[in-house]
Amino acid sequence: MRSPTLVSLLEKVNDIRAGPRVWTLGTSENVDDVRELSLNWWNIFDKKSESAALTLQAKRFFAWFLSTHSGKSGERSAATLRNYFTHLRVLLVWMVKNNIFSFRDIPQEQIADYLLFRNSLQFGDGPQASRTLKGKVRLLELLFESNLRIGVGVRFRVDTLLDHRVIIKLSQDNRWQPLPEEVAVPLLKDCVDWIRGPAGAFLDVIEMCQEKKDSVVGKSKELRKSEDHRLIKNHCEPAEMSRLAQLLKLPTDTTWGKLLRLGRKETVAACSFILLFFTGVRVSELLSLKRGCITQLRHTDGQLFPYLVGVIRKGGVRRHQWVAYDLIAEAVTLLERINEPIFVSNGDDRLLAAPPATAVLMHPGMRFTRKRVRDVNDLLKIFAAAQNRARPIRTRVHSHQGRETFAQFVGYRDKSGLDALAAHYAHAHKRVTDSSYLGHDVDLSRMMVEKDKQDLGRALEDILSTTNIAGGAGDYLSKRFKTEAFRGKETLQVTVDRLIRQGVRLAPCNWGYCLYRAELSACRGDAKGPSDINRTVSVCSSCSNFSVTTKHGGWWQDRKQRNQLFLENENTPLMAQQLARSRIQECDEILDKIYMKV
Repeated sequence: MRSPTLVSLLEKVNDIRAGPRVWTLGTSENVDDVRELSLNWWNIFDKKSESAALTLQAKRFFAWFLSTHSGKSGERSAATLRNYFTHLRVLLVWMVKNNIFSFRDIPQEQIADYLLFRNSLQFGDGPQASRTLKGKVRLLELLFESNLRIGVGVRFRVDTLLDHRVIIKLSQDNRWQPLPEEVAVPLLKDCVDWIRGPAGAFLDVIEMCQEKKDSVVGKSKELRKSEDHRLIKNHCEPAEMSRLAQLLKLPTDTTWGKLLRLGRKETVAACSFILLFFTGVRVSELLSLKRGCITQLRHTDGQLFPYLVGVIRKGGVRRHQWVAYDLIAEAVTLLERINEPIFVSNGDDRLLAAPPATAVLMHPGMRFTRKRVRDVNDLLKIFAAAQNRARPIRTRVHSHQGRETFAQFVGYRDKSGLDALAAHYAHAHKRVTDSSYLGHDVDLSRMMVEKDKQDLGRALEDILSTTNIAGGAGDYLSKRFKTEAFRGKETLQVTVDRLIRQGVRLAPCNWGYCLYRAELSACRGDAKGPSDINRTVSVCSSCSNFSVTTKHGGWWQDRKQRNQLFLENENTPLMAQQLARSRIQECDEILDKIYMKV
């Protein structure tokens, strides 16, 4: 059977313009319009003459891949195609470095060497998560399939060569972790302080200069650039520019054009931090936001609430609305101010656009590109590590940590907020968010288990270390574990792990500790947790899952005082007085136990 030519393979690919250097593909990247993806075959190798035949093989393979594997129902994800193309380019570079000029000549025994090369720091990867590594192995599997179909590819099955030990050797579980709270809070405070302070000062100067900019029609790039710097120098006050330099902790002799560019970049980074870490949007969703993405929606009670309107790209592209509030709207407003000249002159409505690196002022016809994930990550890293931060972060910072950290902020404080978080993240059910959400971006299940251990450990430590305790669970734990045997043979962590395996967990509660077990719950809860309908203070105080220490004493004292004030009202009905007295009695019983003198 004759191997198909490149031309015949390309004829089977829809919506493609294939030049000798660049292929342009239509993708289903956006809801409103079809985006285009450019695949650049140029400058892959240092020595192009000896690798021309290899490039032709690669093109034939990728044309076959596009026609058979690039999407369902005619849809193409630009990110997926770009990832496969990047993997292919790196494979070609590795082959040429090893004097291999045909896919069929790749030795089986060098596959592990290739994957090590793919993870080298040369490509900015480092050790990969096993999931990511398997994605790169997928390219080799496709090359084996294409060899069977069109005669271009490798001659061996990769899955027969890489056993589990090789995967472990080449990878590590480096999923993005949420930023620790002690790191995230100061960083986000810096972002808020910046957008509500210095950001406005920088944008005021840029907008003032932008308004005074003359027409650039017929002027060269060099002339436009020199005129921009002269305009800034003529219309800006030295004292004001010196103050702006101090805000960035830069030398006062920093050129004014560079100073304004850095101030604008700092503002874009701070706004991106706010949108990522206070809404939990994915970076692809952030990059899809457009001008006017903040809208007011009326709820069933008639009140208007602000929402961030965009699209979700996970599992297909669909519209979604994220709950927003004043800070989110402020960040969007600043980004709209920054790109206002682009909106006016070029009609580009993207909220995040990338002007030329050296540009200070905008002009009609200037070329703008869509920011990519790497652009956003670079902005975040530079902002977090800047010397003008209250607490510079020298470790890696990534856009996806915003989604993880946002979920952590919600789940760590009160798991009852998971219902709202599930709707915010567009999950079909709360249980997807709570315990079954195992997607590629947020492993919220793992976070919740870790938090369960931390919460339960702190609760047990408090219960077992206190002298006086109230509640059925407290009595049981005190009798069961406050023994010489327990102290001598079992650590607190072992106890926590065992109780979690037995199904015990700490349910959110303001008036004590609910060491929840469904079979003992007085509120008749189920495997998911306590009953929200039947769960009351009085029910909890009689439950075998419940315990109170002095940590919650203030809550019971406040409850007692509120009911005492209620009784002092002469107009209080008799039945309401009886209810208040019974509550005061409950409070007294709890308080007597936890404050009892030893």
